[in-house]
Amino acid sequence: MDINSCTTVEAGQAFKSVRFDHNLFKEILQKFALFPLEPDFIEYAKLNLQQFNMYHIRLLHKNFHQSEEIKKHVWIVSEQNQRDMRKEASVEWVVKYRECFNSYYNVHYWNYFVEADLSDVAHLIEKI
Repeated sequence: MDINSCTTVEAGQAFKSVRFDHNLFKEILQKFALFPLEPDFIEYAKLNLQQFNMYHIRLLHKNFHQSEEIKKHVWIVSEQNQRDMRKEASVEWVVKYRECFNSYYNVHYWNYFVEADLSDVAHLIEKI
């Protein structure tokens, strides 16, 4: 029995649709953004993006950054209290900082996503 046939690859449908080709995935993803996408976001998108669609990519990007900000806040609060404060600090971040984060994100990122012309790579994307 081949060991590879027993392993499950954790990946979103979009990454699967390009046969797990990192460079092609990154190239297609970048077509939707007017700014350089962060390597950590690209890795996150490989696991979570279900289709190459501006609205999905934009929301995933926002969720990624919001999650990163919450993690930072949880770490700071947990360090200050010398114990795991994950639940309390997450709720606190949402109550105190969500609106500010949304305003910042909308100004700096939201309108910098575009509908991408995928005609030059459409033949490389499998229908799944």
